Amino acid sequence: MSASSLGIERWPRQRTSLLATLKRDVKWASWIAWELQQANYTCVIQDRDFRPGQNFITLMRRGLAGSRHVIAVLSPDYFESQYANAELDAALAEDPRGALARLIPVRVRNCQLDPMLRGRIYIDLVNQERDSARQRLVAGIQAALSVITEKKPSKYVEVPDYPGDVEPQKPVLPPFGGKASARSAGKVRIMYVGMDVGRGLDLRGQFKQIGAALSNGAKRSRFSLKGYFDLTSDKLPDALHSEAPTIVHLSGNQSGGRVLMRDGDGDVTTFSDLALAGLLRSFDDSIRLAIIDTCNSHACARAAVGAIDLALGVRGYIDENAANIFYSKFYAALASGRSVASAAERGAAALQLVRVPKNEIPTLSVRRGIDATQVFFAGPKANCSQAAA
Repeated sequence: MSASSLGIERWPRQRTSLLATLKRDVKWASWIAWELQQANYTCVIQDRDFRPGQNFITLMRRGLAGSRHVIAVLSPDYFESQYANAELDAALAEDPRGALARLIPVRVRNCQLDPMLRGRIYIDLVNQERDSARQRLVAGIQAALSVITEKKPSKYVEVPDYPGDVEPQKPVLPPFGGKASARSAGKVRIMYVGMDVGRGLDLRGQFKQIGAALSNGAKRSRFSLKGYFDLTSDKLPDALHSEAPTIVHLSGNQSGGRVLMRDGDGDVTTFSDLALAGLLRSFDDSIRLAIIDTCNSHACARAAVGAIDLALGVRGYIDENAANIFYSKFYAALASGRSVASAAERGAAALQLVRVPKNEIPTLSVRRGIDATQVFFAGPKANCSQAAA
């Protein structure tokens, strides 16, 4: 395994191999491996697991063969390394469509991505402070891993230095109400994902109601609504990457707290709340509000806030009619220029009038440091916007 790659597993899950090239990236690889170890994942890494006198090529091949996933530590030097590129080619050849998340790219320094990687979603640690980098890393890995294994590779016994401490960096994302970027000058994109698994929900009907609610608002021109009804679980990350929504609304069914969705073969599969939250959090450069419109979705919403500023979920059961009432009122309030907190209160009040129990009403989860009463998607106070396509 080259110095720029790494292999992981979660006890008792699959091992991963981690790849990094120059000494600077080896420090990143060590820090990544340490943080994953603290999250109960295990890794194979050259700097720790390869010993003098051993056959490097043999160990590299063994590491790749024995690891379920390969983490590529992306930097300008990574793409100059022959061994790193050989490992990259092998990982891409084994999983060319990315359906198995065989390759998990982690960008640690600004670099030009190889054309073969431009369609892959990567975990971005550039310009992130330690806590934010740890959060992004673990959330991204949680979203990618799912296969069970038994083996437990070696562990670190001392904490590696965090490479980012050498060059302190500021967070990329401005706080709400801060100076707007060029990317935030256009419309607010709403991406509605109807996850139909054949349980009788009228998701297209809900989508139309949301569109009608937005169209009646005085600030309706600020919003762009797009619906997806045939997305499979393997296509969802690519669609999120392509759409780059400000608001993502996931609507469908759940089972025991796990969101139901069809896979690439048309069969029903599930997302755990942590896996779905990890996926959403990996898009924190675009998504400002995540709506998990299923029963028992509050845990997922709570897990999502951190990188995402706001999320809506419900603690218990919610029927289709109640959900439609809540979100019609919610989106109408947003389009009239109200804050996210006020819009959520409007939706909750509408359900309280028809005596819906408190645990069946969606509640707003908010990232620490964010005041939802000061978060506006439209109007003169707007501070949550996204460029239109």
